[in-house]
Amino acid sequence: MINERRKVAAISWGVIMLALWMPSATLAAAEDIHIRSVAEDRTLDCNNQSDAVISGSSNNVTVRNCRSVTITGASNDIDIFGTPMVRVSGASNNVTVTFDIEGSIHVSGGSNDVDVIEKQGSKTRVHDRGLRNNISRGVAE
Repeated sequence: MINERRKVAAISWGVIMLALWMPSATLAAAEDIHIRSVAEDRTLDCNNQSDAVISGSSNNVTVRNCRSVTITGASNDIDIFGTPMVRVSGASNNVTVTFDIEGSIHVSGGSNDVDVIEKQGSKTRVHDRGLRNNISRGVAE
């Protein structure tokens, strides 16, 4: 009887430890990718597993296949592909977003130039709540 209780306790302890370990492993695989640099050329592919945050300045960045991209930096040139959610809250950025699927872009920063390129018939939502942003829309060829 005592050995059975020890076996059950050991198995229970193992299940608890596995349950505690698994969420942290999942989070580690899906951590945000941050770009905080200044004046760099960067290419980033998230493989549809991470979010990207660009908070640096004066960078030339190409971003592909992220779950979302958030831009809080300034004076960046950013090309975004294959990302369904984009947020621009920085200032004076030049952003081109090409939506292969339906998506949304939220612009709350100021003086950003944002080009939204979408497939014919796409229902991309664009929200501009910032100041002096220039947002243009086009259709992909």
